[in-house]
Amino acid sequence: MRIAKIFSLVLSLNAVGLLAQIPAITGWIYNKKTLETIPGAILIDSTTNASVESNDHGYYQFGTTRGNKIIIVVAAGFKTQKIEIDVEASVNKNFFLKPIGYNELDSAEEYLSLFNMKPSFYSPTQKQIIESPSIGSVADPVKYLQFLPGVSGGVEGLSGLVVRGSNPDQNLQLMNGLPLYGNGHLFGFVSNYNPHILKSVHFYRGVAPARYGGRAGGGVLDIQTSGGGAKYWTGKIHADPATFTMAMDGPLDHRGKVTSSIAIRRSYLDWIFPSLGNSGFIGNIHDINARVDYKKNQYTQWNFWAYNGRDKYGFSISEDYFDTFGRHIVYTYKDLTTWQNTQIGARWSHEFNSNHFGSVTMGLS
Repeated sequence: MRIAKIFSLVLSLNAVGLLAQIPAITGWIYNKKTLETIPGAILIDSTTNASVESNDHGYYQFGTTRGNKIIIVVAAGFKTQKIEIDVEASVNKNFFLKPIGYNELDSAEEYLSLFNMKPSFYSPTQKQIIESPSIGSVADPVKYLQFLPGVSGGVEGLSGLVVRGSNPDQNLQLMNGLPLYGNGHLFGFVSNYNPHILKSVHFYRGVAPARYGGRAGGGVLDIQTSGGGAKYWTGKIHADPATFTMAMDGPLDHRGKVTSSIAIRRSYLDWIFPSLGNSGFIGNIHDINARVDYKKNQYTQWNFWAYNGRDKYGFSISEDYFDTFGRHIVYTYKDLTTWQNTQIGARWSHEFNSNHFGSVTMGLS
């Protein structure tokens, strides 16, 4: 009996050893222009048609066989890249994809439609969301998703999500992996997601991965915000009929290991049309997103972010007069309603070896 146990232990150790000897191509997918990682990129072995997808951090692990491999790397909004790799053992290879030009066709769509193995999954690019038609020209990722089959907004013009007949409160809505509650400004006219700081949008209308906890109804919306480019600082200013947005991102050190981004969105009608006289309505909304990414080395990364979104509505009445006895009377009444979302989070991710990658996310929402 003792010999049988030792023999089975030796067999188990041999099996683990053989598994560890399977070669793998591992690495990160980067935006060549900004050096930001690209989640959801697909790598394809042109010989066997085997494929793998980069995770939410832009990291991939591609188990394969030995020999020369022609690897095709595709991502929505980027030019397709093809490279030959000689695989004799595990290889670490990073890919840098170039964004497509304004008038260029996105050739990645052909590959993505063939090798995307996730049912009812959709991942629009930031460019698609910003350029899509919308009510009042207010770009919004949630309203963009309402045009998908099986999805509606419930009430026309609002940023709710009714997925395959479920209730809007059955959806799981995440920002950088943490839940975001009470989505919507202006009673649902604008969502909490600022489209000008989006890095990736992953939307599941049906079957979602087990890491989301198993959803009996509704959908999963997982949005990652930008961590900033590592080459130079960029900024943008945008105004639509409802809000005004300012966004900046760039490196905090000369090596590009520490990057940051910040975006502020606020309504401005209360500035243009101030209250007339001593009475009037009070109302504004804002979103503030800030994020800092620290790339310690090729294997370890830290991400820190904060978000605050607030709605403030109400009215004020003020009267200043003298009564019949000549007394000076000042009467002020203000009724104000305020609610807000606040999220603070941090994430550590590490590549332990060619077969193991892990991350830990913590935060408050």
